[in-house]
Amino acid sequence: MLPTTASIRGISTRVDDAWRAVEADTLRSGTLLPLWHRAAWAATQPQNSSFLVDVPTPTGPKTSVVVQRDSSRSLPGHVLLRVQRFGHGWPTDTWESTIRQLSEIARSDKSVLRLNLEIFLRGDQESMREILRAKGFVPAPPRSYHHTLTLPVDQSDEVLLSTRKSLRKRLRDGEKFGVVVRALTDTQFAGALTALQQKAMERSGGSFRIPDWPAILKFSVENPALSRVIGLFPSAEEVEAQNMLGFAWGCMHGDHAEYRAAGSADLRPEHRSLSISHPLLWDLVRWTRDSGGTWFDMGGVTVSEGGDDPLAGISATKRILSDTVEEVGEEWMLEPQVWKSRLAKSLGSLAGKAASLARPRTGSAR
Repeated sequence: MLPTTASIRGISTRVDDAWRAVEADTLRSGTLLPLWHRAAWAATQPQNSSFLVDVPTPTGPKTSVVVQRDSSRSLPGHVLLRVQRFGHGWPTDTWESTIRQLSEIARSDKSVLRLNLEIFLRGDQESMREILRAKGFVPAPPRSYHHTLTLPVDQSDEVLLSTRKSLRKRLRDGEKFGVVVRALTDTQFAGALTALQQKAMERSGGSFRIPDWPAILKFSVENPALSRVIGLFPSAEEVEAQNMLGFAWGCMHGDHAEYRAAGSADLRPEHRSLSISHPLLWDLVRWTRDSGGTWFDMGGVTVSEGGDDPLAGISATKRILSDTVEEVGEEWMLEPQVWKSRLAKSLGSLAGKAASLARPRTGSAR
């Protein structure tokens, strides 16, 4: 339970009819809410891990945001607040009111160590920065991607493929192999999804946090226009978890979808010339269009190609579909009580060092 903010007008801590009514008003007023700000998604999250902020604006239209709430491991009794993917989809005349209300919530609650805003915008970045600076926010190390590839999808398959010779070839190769893409609707696939994602993270050197795949699969079945998890299989007769060659997860964020997560297996010799990613990506592109989206976010890209960057290969795979690079992501934070936030960071650092020293050392016995 939020210590004091729950008593502030406009905050809901339980996904109920009142929360859904605020969301409906927000959507009617023209806000294109990302998945992380939808009531249906919030209902899948652990109890008290998020709350809704209902934001009145001077111009009249209502808007809202969902705030994630995590307990501080370094300083018991304190919390970290985070807003994901804010910016694109919210009318520009709601930005200032929303950020002001969020900052007031953080400042009024003595248990809040930090409020992070993950900004996602295709334009007007400087206008957003001016508002954030005026409210006391400062830039923070990014936790998501800064650049991404985008692809307009409000066109026919023929038009989308007409300038993508390499993509057409990879899709034809998949057809020759007989591979099939299937929507994953059963939680029996959850373990395989975790294993394949872990393999992908190990190859790229990325950090790995296990998503709640059973909950995501269930959510995708219940909300097929908001979330889609798909797998690639050797044939229509081999659609089983142990045979999955790769997977991808797409999330709908109002007028566009995001390539959120993916993974692939260590391929047998007969499949090593096969592109795993492109049949999956093509399925998500078509799903985005069929679900009412107008463009597709490839989920981040490296700006420079080649070199020693382990993500360069993934970016090269994405560039088969699009070569339009956009600067979209920034991270900003507000620390209402800087001294307390720094204390928490210091305690966290000390705890990490202590844990490292406590680990058994490897080597020969003396």
